[in-house]
Amino acid sequence: MSKNWREERASESLLANRPFNKVMPEREDALTEAAKRYILRRNLPWEVAVANGWYTSYRAYDDKPRLVIPATASDENVYWQARSLDPNEPGLRYTSPPSPRGDAIVVVWPQVDGGERACVVAEGPMDALAAAGEGYVGVGLMGASPPLVALKLVAKMMKGLDVICVMDEDQPEGMTRVMRYLADFGMRVTLCRPYPLKDLAQATPAQRMVILAGLVKK
Repeated sequence: MSKNWREERASESLLANRPFNKVMPEREDALTEAAKRYILRRNLPWEVAVANGWYTSYRAYDDKPRLVIPATASDENVYWQARSLDPNEPGLRYTSPPSPRGDAIVVVWPQVDGGERACVVAEGPMDALAAAGEGYVGVGLMGASPPLVALKLVAKMMKGLDVICVMDEDQPEGMTRVMRYLADFGMRVTLCRPYPLKDLAQATPAQRMVILAGLVKK
């Protein structure tokens, strides 16, 4: 078991006895243009983010300007992650509720007609957004070592779709483990390494198209 996996499991155990979060952070639309600039600067699809309910807030765990990313869970858990909009922020890049995560995952639905191509599973929500921009269902696991219940929810929600697991160069072994679990759950899975890029979000749209093309099994 990797150090990162142990640390994330230990962090979850500290929150295990707390109740699920019930509310989303308060919305602050004055930050919308800053969020749009941030997303477009990273060559990510702003309109897809908005269509999936992403919004801005000063009240996402702290008082920093953040982009709030809603998560999906199978129970009453209202979970989210919030990305700092300040690239020079020395504090936390991402925040989340101080409550159990449960099986929460970030799901980003593409805005295309004719059905989704496949599901792309990646470590972060920005990778999921990048995949959705290319017509795939994007799933962000919110870390390199998600709990098993989160992977079970992926398998349940994405039943019938082929899965492309995209490695993060910082934690490549994490996605290899995820791929094995999803395969054990009966999913058709392909492992993708975006090298020399760090992850899918770092790529340009043209690079993402090349990285993902041909990986869906026939």
